[in-house]
Amino acid sequence: MTISRRSFIHGAGGTLGLVASSQVYADAFTSGEAGLENLKKSQMMFQHGVASGDPLPDRVILWTRISGQEGKVDGTWQVARLPTMEDVVVEGTFSTDQSRDYTVKIDPVLPEPGTTYYFRFLVSGIGSMIGRTKTAAMNPQQVRFAVASCSSIWSGFFNAYDRISERNDLDLVIHCGDYIYDYADEDEEVLMPYHPEDAKRPESLEGMRRRYSYYRRNPSLQRAHQQHPFAIIWDNHDLGIQGDKELAVQAFHEWVPCRTMEEQGIIYRQLKFGSLVDLMMLDTRRIGRGQPIPNSSEPSILGETQYQWLTNRLANSDAVWKVLGNQVLMAPLTFFGKPASKSLWDGFPKDRERLLRFVKDQGINGFLAVTGDAHLSIAANLDIDKETVGVEFLPTSVSRGNADEAVKGFIKLFAGSVASSAIKLFNRHLQYTEASSHGYGIVDLSPEAAQIEFWYSPIDDISQEETLGKVMRSSPKNPGWKAFDGQASKGLAREPAPEIRSLIQSDQWGGPHGDHFEYQNELFQSMNIRRLSLRAGARVDQLAIDYDQGAMLRFGGDGGAYREISLSTSESISAVEVHAGKKHGKTRVFYLRIETTFGQVLEGGEPTDRSQRFEAPSGWSIVGFAGRASDELYRLGVIFAPEAAL
Repeated sequence: MTISRRSFIHGAGGTLGLVASSQVYADAFTSGEAGLENLKKSQMMFQHGVASGDPLPDRVILWTRISGQEGKVDGTWQVARLPTMEDVVVEGTFSTDQSRDYTVKIDPVLPEPGTTYYFRFLVSGIGSMIGRTKTAAMNPQQVRFAVASCSSIWSGFFNAYDRISERNDLDLVIHCGDYIYDYADEDEEVLMPYHPEDAKRPESLEGMRRRYSYYRRNPSLQRAHQQHPFAIIWDNHDLGIQGDKELAVQAFHEWVPCRTMEEQGIIYRQLKFGSLVDLMMLDTRRIGRGQPIPNSSEPSILGETQYQWLTNRLANSDAVWKVLGNQVLMAPLTFFGKPASKSLWDGFPKDRERLLRFVKDQGINGFLAVTGDAHLSIAANLDIDKETVGVEFLPTSVSRGNADEAVKGFIKLFAGSVASSAIKLFNRHLQYTEASSHGYGIVDLSPEAAQIEFWYSPIDDISQEETLGKVMRSSPKNPGWKAFDGQASKGLAREPAPEIRSLIQSDQWGGPHGDHFEYQNELFQSMNIRRLSLRAGARVDQLAIDYDQGAMLRFGGDGGAYREISLSTSESISAVEVHAGKKHGKTRVFYLRIETTFGQVLEGGEPTDRSQRFEAPSGWSIVGFAGRASDELYRLGVIFAPEAAL
């Protein structure tokens, strides 16, 4: 099977963000060799991308990080109405240094509410990628959120972030915590798709900074941040440092596009979208957890100060929907009459009771909690005195293993759909559960209804697939989730920020075994291949690539017969053919054929009837490979680049 132009273009949206397209940088670059050199400098200087967050009607946080510099760094930022940056509406200067890990946060005043803006940063004439953001609307008739949580880079591919980034009708992405992870589980150390950089729990501020740096180099997460403003709260894994938690708090505020309060440890905050939505982002993990409720020996999950802040805003809100961005499940989750985990609101029943009773007694309508942490899909009714006073929406994890560590012991008793049935058996207030998928959620809010959508995407491979698992609705004055058979919701589409990827990874052919390999830093330095070699016998044991700037990459083992070809200065790879087969129950690469633009062929192994051929489209070349290998090659795909970048 040959990769067609249609497949090639379709694959451009969800893969390696290695070298940026010149369109991204508009007039920050010149053409020719100088322009290409600036492209490489930009991708190195701004290798963590750009981000925005915490939108208000007249402000939004803008973020980036400067790499490869020393001492104090000065630069400029710009905000425009057009993705070409031709209509700058506000601009200014910034300074950063090592004390803040060279991160940059700007909180500019912007002209209009409910407006899409585009932004970038420049240092010494070198521009970042262009980001897209949006101010909060004053009188919207529709507000749309994506909801994500529990995104472990070691658990699987961030396909959910790719699908979020492709949506052009969102007002905000709410991340309910575990945005990063402090360590890899034992099973992840075997299955992780990425090289396990620093996979142990950080022990210092520098360790936390390295963890954020690792995550923010991920192209899927980077693209989601480029396209949408985020509102992020921390959960336990975000604060999982060995030692002083204040260091984790510091790193969070450096690397997350949130509005930092005078007291850095406070992250609960309000984001208002006119008279339709009041969004209250909470801290149920750190600030007040375990403090006693006044006049009671019972512990609080919020702490009294945060509880009073929240109830005051609920009581005084004129919005149709009062939405809580909440780390842990508020609704009860019990098995055989016992809480699944006391780290959830189940461990703080008095606080839950007094909050829901406050909602009931004050006649508060449109009470909706959006939640993370549990690694399950849940739509729950929130009841007090056998009366439903609100609803809760918990989409599944982006990638972390299903069922949180705290409830895993119960879930292991069941499998697949049986787990979902068992959960509902003990928890009749749960209107929907699903225990085996990963993805994200959509919340579509109007004056008449809240519509929630559970979207699922695979994590084992880079994939364009996603499925709609369930759609449910609730009204603000008569709360309670009901299944909805209509179509997925849509909003008003906006012009996306320019594409950041001009190096594109194909699909991969083969099996899921071995270790994942990719090598973006080497491709920053050079994409010109000087030598290719194979080791092969009955199957392909090793693939090796030597680049002209000294990078030498080897994937696979040492078995098989050796063969090589050398490429001339203007020669490149034009096509790659991969054949797969099974040996000892594992799918492997049995045969590999590499063709160059000068007619050279490097091949090895034994052909099978299961093959895939990758051909470089006109104007493009194959410059590298990605896949899985250990003692042999198990799967292989190619990386395309524009010939102009070589």
